Amino acid sequence: MTAHGFAQADSLVSTLTGIGIDHIRCSPYDRARQSVAPFASASGLDVRLDERLVERRRSRQPISNYIDFVRQSFADFDFCKPGGESGREVGARGLIVLSEMFDSSHRRPLLSSHGQLLSFLTALVDPGYDFEHWKQLTLPALFRFRREHDAISYEVLPLVSVAPTLG
Repeated sequence: MTAHGFAQADSLVSTLTGIGIDHIRCSPYDRARQSVAPFASASGLDVRLDERLVERRRSRQPISNYIDFVRQSFADFDFCKPGGESGREVGARGLIVLSEMFDSSHRRPLLSSHGQLLSFLTALVDPGYDFEHWKQLTLPALFRFRREHDAISYEVLPLVSVAPTLG
């Protein structure tokens, strides 16, 4: 992670402290762990690693045009390259973890993951979330998911310090 990334992680502490987080579940990838480490340290919470929160497997081969690859993935949720996952598959992984958190005793859990997993999870919850939303996503991004009855909704919370958009 860059110096800017570490500064962003530090800036998340005050935002996350104000939410009342009581549990942290995180992708084992360095960037996700490093993003929540300052908050975990400040709050005294342990970080529980979860392989299901890793970033989307894209392909065994390099992707020549990443933006076109993502655009096609939003146009066709079942699209994937050899050895990779579709948007539907990666979103479903995230939805399983999110559902487990809704069903747990945790009042305000934090899931730390990656842009494509969060975007396709959000698209499964809200079919209006599309490629243009993904392009405007800033990192780090903080999504708040809620479940009322059987409906899941989300909102993107504002952050003080953000990186450039993905697109």
